[in-house]
Amino acid sequence: MFPYVGSIVWPKTPEERTTPNRVSYFIWCGLSIINYFAYKASGEKETLWLPFIGIFTSGTIFLLSFKWGEKVWYPVDKYCLGLGLLALVGWWFVGALAAIIIIVVADALAVIPTVAKIVRNPFSENIPGWSCGLFAAIANIFAIKDLTWANGIYNGYMLCSFLSILIPLIYGRYQRRLQGASP
Repeated sequence: MFPYVGSIVWPKTPEERTTPNRVSYFIWCGLSIINYFAYKASGEKETLWLPFIGIFTSGTIFLLSFKWGEKVWYPVDKYCLGLGLLALVGWWFVGALAAIIIIVVADALAVIPTVAKIVRNPFSENIPGWSCGLFAAIANIFAIKDLTWANGIYNGYMLCSFLSILIPLIYGRYQRRLQGASP
């Protein structure tokens, strides 16, 4: 989180400032809250720290996005908010595993605005910050003592989520640098 926040608040140059998508971080914070309680209700203990840290990090970045973030509202953001509410209803009425599955789907949709922004401008996101998230997801996978559907689905998704952001980010920067562009 610290490299990411640093690239928002204290970029080396104005062109290198990370501009988080406000809606993505609002959704990620809300989904992290729901996921924390769904995970806890499903009996998870060892890997409960990742959703808890998600609440703190995405909440902080959401607040920073009011000053330094992207202000565009994409149609997919509305769908993500709806699915987040559906996850809450799913957890309340159907059970924790159903809520975790819906959270993964809603979270995957929340990734789309950030990836679209990366495709438009690969210098608008921070590689070290997303890399830290990837390493946390990998560490969380190794922290699993007993593999269940709940921790398998969520942790597998988190790994894929960070990779789906890092791959276009690194590739986009590589392509732009080949073309002579810089931040």
